[in-house]
Amino acid sequence: MARAHLSADNVENLFSETPLDALNFGSLKILADHLNPNGKLMELKDGTGIYVYDNFTGIVEQEHFPPEEIKDISDNPNPTNELISEMSEKSCTIGDLFRDVLNMGRIDIVQISRANWVKDCHVYADKRGAAPQMVMEIPDQEIEEEDCDKVNLGHTKQYDAFLSYAYPNLRIAKRTIRKLENEGFTLFVPGRDDLPGGAKHVLTAYVIEKRCKRVIILLTKAFRSSPECDFQVRFANALDSGAIEMKIIPVICEDNVEVPRFLNFIHTCDITKNEWSKLYRALSHQCTGENTRFLESLTYPPPVNVENEFQQLSIHTDNISEDRYQPDGDSGIVHDIKAQDGNGNEVYV
Repeated sequence: MARAHLSADNVENLFSETPLDALNFGSLKILADHLNPNGKLMELKDGTGIYVYDNFTGIVEQEHFPPEEIKDISDNPNPTNELISEMSEKSCTIGDLFRDVLNMGRIDIVQISRANWVKDCHVYADKRGAAPQMVMEIPDQEIEEEDCDKVNLGHTKQYDAFLSYAYPNLRIAKRTIRKLENEGFTLFVPGRDDLPGGAKHVLTAYVIEKRCKRVIILLTKAFRSSPECDFQVRFANALDSGAIEMKIIPVICEDNVEVPRFLNFIHTCDITKNEWSKLYRALSHQCTGENTRFLESLTYPPPVNVENEFQQLSIHTDNISEDRYQPDGDSGIVHDIKAQDGNGNEVYV
């Protein structure tokens, strides 16, 4: 269907109402071709007197990204695509990008991209106006493992990791999802990949135990106060309490966040220090005995052979003293029965 010609004001309104997610592959490719190369130093047109390079770094400066995200963008092989993804997470619109590009004096990008962006906006609007798909409701009841498999049309999908995060940290979760899935890892994300039907904790436990090799926990202050996250991490820890299989991968996402005490012996990845490669290696790790050797190197108290202890203990009713339930000397400890072991030594049972 033909579109009416849009005035400059209408175009700006259209751009300001459309999220950056609407840009398709062709539009992103044009942006990357023009913003990835080294730029020229120039003064912004807004009269602030600020100088920036007129490539992707100029947009980064205008959007005031924190240092750790600037480094992630710059280190990416396609920094412009990474920049657009980061801006999308901040709920930026095509209008924000349009303003930043014009403010750097990049009229060439606007002239080349304008028609593509308008088309992308219309496609996005048409999709949003489409009729919703039919969704089959499943009764809310506990379901068995085979029922979960039937939900996935007979296929039991396996995941590299279950992503455990607190809802207030959704932006951090989206960033983690994008980075890991761009590396080829498959993630089960609560809220995105939920199985229908059944009690929530039952399904969560099933997915963690049967479908996911690892559990990535995004450690933040909000995570520590989330009952749902607490269940997820404690269940995963119960499956691998000795960390032999590296079931849990704690990821520090905020400064000064406290690691749960029962995870203190597990190595963490700190993405505030840009330790993404460490997280990639942890997800790719196969249990080859290295973790077992590490645990064997720790010092533990010698085990007590309880069976032998009881075999050496011989209790005779004729050796029971009359001071049953009486305090033992000055200790004040009340013992049940005084008897003799096989060597004739007095013991309390």
